[in-house]
This record gives sequence, structure tokens and C-alpha cells, in this order.
Amino acid sequence: MGHIELFNKARKLAGPKGKVIVGTDSDERIRELKGPSRPINNIFDRIGFLRAIKYIDGVVTFSSEDELQAQIKRFSPDILLIGDDYRGKPIVGSQYAKKIVFIPRYGGLSSTMIINQQ
Repeated sequence: MGHIELFNKARKLAGPKGKVIVGTDSDERIRELKGPSRPINNIFDRIGFLRAIKYIDGVVTFSSEDELQAQIKRFSPDILLIGDDYRGKPIVGSQYAKKIVFIPRYGGLSSTMIINQQ
């Protein structure tokens, strides 16, 4: 599933009155998790890309699991979409969502996969 299909699915799940809010890690957090050569696109570019997608209503950033949990608590979503690679693992903020829906990852579109193919 590509990025656009993912966000289109989120829009359909949200329904006509729902909102699709996307969270993205801060640059600092990505460097902590993936190393000093990351991220490939900085936070301003990532937010710009996400805001340009018509299915997305808002974008939030976070620098830690505590900040992510606070954002999820703030929105108290009906549905929390999570990559299916997290199935069976603890989900940050899951207690604030009414339902967890697991989705397939983006396939060849992830930055990590693109970097590893070079």
C-alpha cells in the first residue's frame, strides 16, 4: 500500500465528519532512532508533503513517546491506525483510542528501504 492509498483509507475510516491527523517524529528523534545521517527529509519538508495530501486534516510532531502519548490523548481518536509490524507489541497511547486498526506498511516507499537498496 502506498502513502496516498494509506491516507485515503484513513479518510474513508474517519467518515465525513471525522478528521485525519498524522503524527511525525521530530528530526532529533529520527536521528536518535536511526542515526546521524537521518532524516532524509527535514521536518519542514515532511510536514509540507503531508499537508499537501488532500486526505489529511492536520499534522502534529513529537520528540518522544511521552509527547506522542500526549498528542493521542489530546485528540482521543476513534481510530488509531498503526503499521501492522506493531501487531502484538505495546502501542503508545492506545488507551486513548476507541479502536486500533493495523495497516500494511508502505512497501518500497519507506526511507529505510530506499536507503538499503542503494
